[in-house]
Amino acid sequence: ALFMRVARTAADGFVVLSLFGPDTSEVRLIAAGEEHAPARVLRPRERGIRYEVNEWEGSLIALSNADGATDRQILRLDPKHLQPQRTLVPHRLGVPIIAMMPFATTLVRLERVDGLHRLVLLQPSGEEIPIAFEESSYVLELPPAQRWNASHVRVVHQTLAQPPRWLDVRLSDGQITEVGRDSWSGVDSQAYHIERLLAVADDGQSVPITVLSRKDLDGGASLPLLLTGYGAYGISIPASFNTNCLSLADRGFVYAIAHIRGGKDKGFAWYENGKMEKKENTFKDFIAAADHLVKERFTSY
Repeated sequence: ALFMRVARTAADGFVVLSLFGPDTSEVRLIAAGEEHAPARVLRPRERGIRYEVNEWEGSLIALSNADGATDRQILRLDPKHLQPQRTLVPHRLGVPIIAMMPFATTLVRLERVDGLHRLVLLQPSGEEIPIAFEESSYVLELPPAQRWNASHVRVVHQTLAQPPRWLDVRLSDGQITEVGRDSWSGVDSQAYHIERLLAVADDGQSVPITVLSRKDLDGGASLPLLLTGYGAYGISIPASFNTNCLSLADRGFVYAIAHIRGGKDKGFAWYENGKMEKKENTFKDFIAAADHLVKERFTSY
């Protein structure tokens, strides 16, 4: 049971046939202009190995979890033999690379650090420009099909209280310009306070928590609080704009998301350590998050 996707690389040099399933993938390449040539298999499918391919700086590049890179690495490939030539972005445990997007001048990647999205611009010189945002908790998306020779990358930014807004990030230096935003009648984003906390689990692991409340409420430990989370199947619960949460906050609730093990908020190991014989960690993380919120006087038992 595999899916198949057909696309061209960003620089338009290859047609890419991607076959992929939950735990395997296989990429076949056809050089642009040679559509009748046989497809070349980049790496035969192998259970547990996922990879995707694009083109940057005159070479093929791969985003892959091969060779133990569970949170993925970006490799430059030899275009003749399609073998790894050098590492552009090394594997960093607990910092999963979510997506890469090549442009003529810059390689853009979206990753997570301590469960929080980060955008990084990699220049041909090897210099990296991480893009900073003011909010303590937010969600980023990279819209697909952006122009190869663009001077900016467009991203979608949102928080639990702020509707999506579209930002252009200049590839040369990371300067941010807002180009549009959603507007919701009756929603005042400035009326809410968003915090990001870290609870300590029984085994010393730090569990991120996103907290939403109204600024004009000062009930302390007397406020009701709804704590939610998931912690299964590697699914991460994003702290994205949600009017249901705002409705609760308007009624005097504190709303919190515990980013517990079983999801991939802090990488593949965060998922592995929250399933099967380690499933107990999921529940302990949730309890640790609740205890921390009480300790910090957001609510009480």
